[in-house]
Amino acid sequence: MMYQLDGEFVAKENCGDELFGYLSEASKEMEKLPECNAYHVEKDSDSPDIIHVHEEWTDEAAHLNSLQLDVTQKLIENAKPIIKGMERE
Repeated sequence: MMYQLDGEFVAKENCGDELFGYLSEASKEMEKLPECNAYHVEKDSDSPDIIHVHEEWTDEAAHLNSLQLDVTQKLIENAKPIIKGMERE
């Protein structure tokens, strides 16, 4: 069974490009993992400070494990100060 997440990240004003960079780096790192089937990042067409993320994992445990990786923790630490809000489905 596949585990799928769709998220929307809202960056603080004028920080959309920086947040997109962190999320794109996360995408490159996550797609190296065999448990990650997809990790797509794209900018919102209407707002430069909104970034959409689509993830597909083999299961929820694989996703949760990815959050514990050193590279993920570092990216979260860097991105946290510029994130205004987040929604996940």
